[in-house]
Amino acid sequence: MPTVKNVRCPLCASKKVKLRFFTPAGDIALCQNCTLLFRSPQPSQEMLEIFYRSKYTSSRIERRKTSMASPLEVLNQIINHLDKDFGLLKGKRLLDYGCSLGDFAVLAKEKGAKVTGIELDDGARYEAKNKDIDVFKDLRELKSSNSDNKFDIITLLQVIEHLRKPWVDLEELSGLLDKDGIIFISTPNATGLNARVTGGRWREFKSPGHLYWFTYESINQVCKKAGIVYVSQVYWRITHTKYGYMRRFFQRLLQVLRLSGSVMIIARKTEI
Repeated sequence: MPTVKNVRCPLCASKKVKLRFFTPAGDIALCQNCTLLFRSPQPSQEMLEIFYRSKYTSSRIERRKTSMASPLEVLNQIINHLDKDFGLLKGKRLLDYGCSLGDFAVLAKEKGAKVTGIELDDGARYEAKNKDIDVFKDLRELKSSNSDNKFDIITLLQVIEHLRKPWVDLEELSGLLDKDGIIFISTPNATGLNARVTGGRWREFKSPGHLYWFTYESINQVCKKAGIVYVSQVYWRITHTKYGYMRRFFQRLLQVLRLSGSVMIIARKTEI
């Protein structure tokens, strides 16, 4: 892999940065010190705003409602695991950071959680508010409201890879956690089978909004930089009932072998 000159890792500031892949959406660099994969150079804020405006047009929102991008059955299984492993959600204060159209927030609310959402995009935020969810544009707006600003659970579902400086967001989010609260993170698995086989053609590299791609090790480093030192990986069984038997079996095998499509993390401020 050729060395990328005059580029430091945005996470650990190491100069040991190699060019990993060329892609139509931009080059992908690898930090050999902390294993972070990142887009280099990073897109401008203006480019990202154009991308997100196009992502949440009215026609695309309608397609997303019926797509398999975030099937409700998968979101419901995550809700059930949180409910089972960390106590009943009923009465818990949950913040869904990057709540998109509000589907996960609605499911959590149906379990009895007191749900708040954060969503930067105006179109997606409008859709989430129409589902009777309290949604704010950003943390500044949340903090300036009269809402309770402490949470038992904070979720980032396929969000961390979109953040400009995720360690900064996580540091601010950790300040909103109650004493025994948790942060749940899911993100595409940069060491999953699909990523290994497809290489530079991996579908997660194609989105201009994806700025980073993580392994468990690199997410752990992000959390540590944010001041969160208690981090563990979870291997919840997630089943896609619309798949045939053989595909469901293969999906489960990948989960057992730690080669599935997503990395799922529980982060805490305090040790259990």
